[in-house]
Amino acid sequence: MAFTRLKTAIILYLAHLHAIFANAAPSLLDRRQDQIFYHLGCYTGWVGGNRALRGPSYTADDMTVEKCAVFCNKNRYFGLEYGRECYCGDVQTASPTVSPSDCSFACPGNPTQKCGAGNTQNLYINLVYFPRKPATLSAPYLGCFVDEGPRTLPDNMLGADDMTAQKCQRHCAGYRYFGVEFSRECWCGRNPPNVTAPTSECSLPCMGDDTQLCGGPNRINAWG
Repeated sequence: MAFTRLKTAIILYLAHLHAIFANAAPSLLDRRQDQIFYHLGCYTGWVGGNRALRGPSYTADDMTVEKCAVFCNKNRYFGLEYGRECYCGDVQTASPTVSPSDCSFACPGNPTQKCGAGNTQNLYINLVYFPRKPATLSAPYLGCFVDEGPRTLPDNMLGADDMTAQKCQRHCAGYRYFGVEFSRECWCGRNPPNVTAPTSECSLPCMGDDTQLCGGPNRINAWG
């Protein structure tokens, strides 16, 4: 009897969720290629001289909202700018513009959609996404660190278009510490990194494994 009541409650709850999503405004909540995303509005594309979304990006002459959503499916946010540009990020610091008309460029792959404008972007949030993570290795993961000025890990640099944390660990055998940066760089060192950075600033994918994080611009994921 208790199982029957529980089963009935679950069925009613799922029906309730289905009704909510079925009645959601299609301009705000869409499912495309198993991706759920929500349109936040028209936002500035730059903050304090930096991109509002500082993760991976790409451009395409057939850009659509769906293409950008799929490209950014491992990030919390994505934005479309200047008609053909797509930006991803896990943290966004931009502010909404005064008017939605500030994002007036049509997406070339679907002219019924808007793809931002100059220095403004149509900003979306992924409600279902699969975030990249630092690789789990035999060496302990230390975190995300600043790598500006003198190198945090200064030795035996390797650049590779198939970079992964595992490849970097093998390359730095004999060193106490190692780290990956800017998607394709591996650095080794004998002293630990010491200036931590926010986790969100190590947001670029490894070129050899899209599920792994490989630092960012002047930011390094380190192990040791």
